[in-house]
Parts: sequence; C-alpha cells; structure tokens
Amino acid sequence: MPSIEKRDMRKLLLVALLHLPLPLLAQSFHPSIEAGYGVTGSRLYSGEAFSAQGSVSVFERNGLQVRAELLHQRGTAGSNGPRCDRLDDQYCLGTSDRNRITALGAALHIPLGMVGRFRAYAPVGIGLYNRQTTTTEAEGPIAVCVVDRQLVSCAGNPPFRTVSYNTRATVPGYNVGFGLSARFSSVNLYAELRAHDLIESNSEAAAIPISVGIRF
Repeated sequence: MPSIEKRDMRKLLLVALLHLPLPLLAQSFHPSIEAGYGVTGSRLYSGEAFSAQGSVSVFERNGLQVRAELLHQRGTAGSNGPRCDRLDDQYCLGTSDRNRITALGAALHIPLGMVGRFRAYAPVGIGLYNRQTTTTEAEGPIAVCVVDRQLVSCAGNPPFRTVSYNTRATVPGYNVGFGLSARFSSVNLYAELRAHDLIESNSEAAAIPISVGIRF
C-alpha cells in the first residue's frame, strides 16, 4: 500500500507541474507574442524585413510596466547605387545586406492615456543586440570609353561577378516607439511601432518593425 500511495503522489505532483504553471505564469507575468513587418537598415541601405517578439512583465504599477523582451528580425537591405566596400566603386552594380538581428533586453512601457477605447503607451528600451550580416556586392563592365567617336566598353572593364562575405557583432542598443492596446475578453490586443538602433559605428544597423500581438 505505501508504494501505491507514493506512485499516486508522484502522479498528482506531475499533473500539478504540468497544469498549474500556465495560468500562474499568465496571471503573474502577462506574456505576450507578436509578429511584425517593417524595415531593416544597414549603412545607407534599407529594405523589407519580418520580425517576431516575445515578452513577459517583470514589474507593473499604476499602468507602468517593465517588460523583458526577446526580438528576432530578418530581412535584406539593398542599394542600386555605386557603393561597394570590397569591389571597385567604378564598376559597382550594387550591394545588398541580408541581416539577421536578435536582441534580448528590457523596455519600460509608459502609459500615455486613452485614445477612444485604446490605451496608448510609449515603449523605451535597452538591450544587447546580435547582428549577423551576409553582404553581396556585384560588379560588371559598365565603364564606357569613346573610340573612333563611338561609345564602347572600356578595355579595363571587369567581367560580371559577385562576392559575398559575412560580418557579425554583439553590441548594445536602444529602442523607442509608440503602441495602442485594447482589451478583448481575457486578452489584450495591441499594435506597436518600434525603432531599434544598434550602437555600432561600422554597420549603422537598425530595425523598425510594425507589429501586432496578443498579451495574456
């Protein structure tokens, strides 16, 4: 009999561990998840990007919140202008940066009041950002010379080719934004614009997602 009671206790404990934390976490930490579409930036380039973010509340008082956040964004920023770092600008056809940015940080959500049935707030945050970039540069025979009063391809023109290389960095950064949220039943739906700036001199990387999400 004692062995049966022990097995029953283990089962009860397992059931409690599997079922109790979810509502407790939802009530205590108000987790949220969101997806977004926006801009990724790098040097003088910008382009489309997709993002996802999750967060939990670690402090709340009088509408003020401090949330721990995890962000991931990926997209490609490109230029069609004559700017190459590893190829000759004279023959440069364009450059693209495929960015993958992951950030772990904390944001203060400052209440701004009500806008109709929506609650307005301003998120201001800091974090540690990891950037991984694959850069592709292209060049070709675009220089033109005048020979016998005719425009022809210059003799020194290179053939069409591309070169790719990877760079990465882990740097601090900050973000600011604006959001609107409204409560429906037991959850909050929200939309948010956020601008992230990585403190990195050589890449000038940035992320500007427009996100929609749900907060429990």
